[in-house]
Amino acid sequence: MNGRLMGGQQPLIGSVIGVYQYGTGGYGSAATLLASTTTDSTGSFSFASGAYTCPQSNTPVYLLSSGGDPGVGQSNPNAVLAAVLGTCTNAKQSYVNINEITTVAAAYALANFFNTSYTTAASNGGVTGDNFGGPSSTSGSVVTYSRGLVLGSNTTAGLIANVATGNPMPSTSTMTTESTKVSLLGNILAACVNSTGQSGTSDATSNCGKLFTATTYSSRPNDTLQAAVAIAKNPTQNVGTLFAIPPTQPAFAAALATQPNDFSLAISFTTSSFGLGVDTNTIATIDTDSSNRVWFPSNASGQVGIGYFDVTSQSFNGPYNGAGLTHPQQIAIDGNGYAWVTDTQSTKVAGINTTAPSTYSVFTLANSTSYAVSIDSNSQVRIGSMVGTAPKLGTIDSAHTAYTVTGSPSGIAASYIPQSIASDNGSNLIFTGYNSSVPRFYDYYVVSGATSTSQKGFANDLAGQSAWTGGDLVGVKAYNNGGASYAVDGLCFIGNGACASMAGNKTYNRPTGISVDGTGTLWLAYNQTASVASVPQNSGTGRAYSNYINSAGQFTSYVLNHNSSYGNTLTNPEGISVDNEGNIWVANSGCLTTSCTPGSFTLTLFPGQAYPTITPVSAQIASGAALAGTAPRTKPPSSNFGVVTLKAHAFCVGLSLCALPSPPALAICFMPPEKRKMNVRPHRRGTVGNFSMPDERWQFMGPTTTIARYTAFLESASLD
Repeated sequence: MNGRLMGGQQPLIGSVIGVYQYGTGGYGSAATLLASTTTDSTGSFSFASGAYTCPQSNTPVYLLSSGGDPGVGQSNPNAVLAAVLGTCTNAKQSYVNINEITTVAAAYALANFFNTSYTTAASNGGVTGDNFGGPSSTSGSVVTYSRGLVLGSNTTAGLIANVATGNPMPSTSTMTTESTKVSLLGNILAACVNSTGQSGTSDATSNCGKLFTATTYSSRPNDTLQAAVAIAKNPTQNVGTLFAIPPTQPAFAAALATQPNDFSLAISFTTSSFGLGVDTNTIATIDTDSSNRVWFPSNASGQVGIGYFDVTSQSFNGPYNGAGLTHPQQIAIDGNGYAWVTDTQSTKVAGINTTAPSTYSVFTLANSTSYAVSIDSNSQVRIGSMVGTAPKLGTIDSAHTAYTVTGSPSGIAASYIPQSIASDNGSNLIFTGYNSSVPRFYDYYVVSGATSTSQKGFANDLAGQSAWTGGDLVGVKAYNNGGASYAVDGLCFIGNGACASMAGNKTYNRPTGISVDGTGTLWLAYNQTASVASVPQNSGTGRAYSNYINSAGQFTSYVLNHNSSYGNTLTNPEGISVDNEGNIWVANSGCLTTSCTPGSFTLTLFPGQAYPTITPVSAQIASGAALAGTAPRTKPPSSNFGVVTLKAHAFCVGLSLCALPSPPALAICFMPPEKRKMNVRPHRRGTVGNFSMPDERWQFMGPTTTIARYTAFLESASLD
């Protein structure tokens, strides 16, 4: 590997370059230095053949530079730059231009995997104290990194900058980037890099001092990489101060010349093979599968079905529609990998296998039209539909064998069309709906089969998507221009029994989608202003948001604006989802009225803006799991993970098992004790006894079957 280190257009002389293996001990864990070298008088560097050995061919690696003289006669101790290289084997064949642009790419793509406690100590091999790392698991000598870290290292960083040239990625006919904003961020960092550094930790006047002062949120950064990560995670803070840092003759000429609304980055991907039209006063949703593929509905003429976007290849796939769908709008992925989709213009609900899209399950709902879909904690598919003018709640069992109608939610009047359903990790649901003549936000929850209703919201409000935060069920409400002073954008919670508006947002934002990231932060898609807003949870574990309600009783949030005035990477946001890397994904509708003709479909990516999240949403609550609002772990906590010896019995329905001569309607099957690694959730931590476990696929007497549920008694355990 060889390349060149530049501070803007100036070579950094005598800088130490290190190639690192990402840390494996958790988010921001200490990296491992594989080799180091030093730049020459032109900023060039090289690693000799055999300078280091790749731990594995697919080990993700990155470069850091520390110090170096940018032509001022001395080394700048605050100059730390980065370049993300992908896999170790590929990196060995690379030519790399490290500069502020590649540092921006590393900071945004991998901000969630950066060490959060700043240090000046050279704790990772003598180059710098900065580290990128993530959760991992080990089998023998083979290390498996988290999907999110691998996605950021191998793919997302490369969508922001080209490490071979050191330039921002340009827009193409199918991808719109914000390259001028990337260059602006590069100029902000370069003003510090091309200097002697700060005079001390109280310096607020030098270029480095201005940068570090403006990016001090919890702690003051010590170098330019730390500052870049701080900007990435706090994009609405001190925007004007940061914008004013670059000199009149900046390092990167093709930079944004006007102050942006914020410093978030967005990249949009567009295809003419799909189209999304959203019926009047309804919403569309998306979901992300366990492989970070984003699934979405499509209902343009000749393009009806569902599709997915694979960011690793930047490819749209589909539409898939073996079920005869007409106008799909909402989608939810279950624990078996089926993407369930509603159809607002037919009687069908379909589940399409995300690993084999030609395989599907389809149910025809008698005299019923489906609108809302969600997966509950028992892996059942919950459907909000209309039978005539009556709103109904229906259920498809986890084995996909039958659809049953639970009934009409008590207290919900006729003609209130279901908008959204969300489940907690128990038996509670939130249900939202609207009346076409008097739009109104409703919710209700179901406990042990009993239905009770509690109205939230006011006349002239529209109902948006709902979600489980890990501590409460929440729904979005949207201003509907009805003239009432209370009818503003906001959030409604079941737990505290209250709705609150969004501060200063009575400007027709019309929030539609909502997603919860791995810290419990709520992310909202603002349909009419082409923006995304967030409401963080209170510090601690209560999943409460009261700290972000102001004296007027309104939620405060920060808004990321990417409309035609700010990058043009969002148009009409609808569905929103967060993936394992902490990327936010937003589906944009092509039109917003009944029977409209949508144009091309656009999906927008916000690199690293949220926090890594377990996907799909159903995996956060499966079998009662309390994982909503938590970050994914490749290896679960040691107290919940072990090599166990089991004696178990299984309850099987409608399957030919136990080598019986004919398929029974009911069979009790016994498995011999078996050693297997699996997640277990003890009823009482540390107690040997009964454990509850998620459904699994087992190979038994030849055929592969899905066991509806089973219980197991833990005889022994060797905890990792």
